[in-house]
Amino acid sequence: MQSTCKFGKNQYLFDCFLTIRDPRVGGRCTYSLLSILVIVLCGLICGCDNWKSMELLAKTRKRWLSQWIDLSEGVPSHQTLARVFSLIEPNEFERCLREWIHGLCSLFNEDVIAIDGKTTRGSFHKRSNKKATHLINAYSSRLATVMGSTVTPDKSNEIKGIPLLLKTLNIKDKIITIDAMGTPKGIAKLIRLNEAHYLLAL
Repeated sequence: MQSTCKFGKNQYLFDCFLTIRDPRVGGRCTYSLLSILVIVLCGLICGCDNWKSMELLAKTRKRWLSQWIDLSEGVPSHQTLARVFSLIEPNEFERCLREWIHGLCSLFNEDVIAIDGKTTRGSFHKRSNKKATHLINAYSSRLATVMGSTVTPDKSNEIKGIPLLLKTLNIKDKIITIDAMGTPKGIAKLIRLNEAHYLLAL
């Protein structure tokens, strides 16, 4: 099925999802890849944490979703959502999601981006000696959402992780806030090189 979309000109931010390669065999698909991506995206925004809840959300909001995507064959099952996403390259989806969020952020010049590290609860495993996952997130105050994130081995590595995260973001004209871990001169210099402003805790 051809990936068709009924987004209006004011919905241009969704166009980035059309760049994701469809790994399925052409001509044998009931649902377009774009329809599946939009359902999953809406599910994530609404706090769904499994495929069944995403299917339920799509069924509950089918009339609203049908304004933007083709659901003439009904709503994809949770098995279909899971199967298609198992075939998609994760980096491609992450890239498109990041581009979409950055596109939204570009609409607001006077945004405050809070950089902060958090250890993911329950991510460690004692038996396998697996350490807990430590994430550095960039949070947009204007959009109330995470713009991007990067993984570091532990909190002490935030100094190395913050510059890597900043390089993936469009921070021009934004105000960047970071706690004491972000006070090295190199981080402040990087922020200014990207034409942004900083507020660092001492």
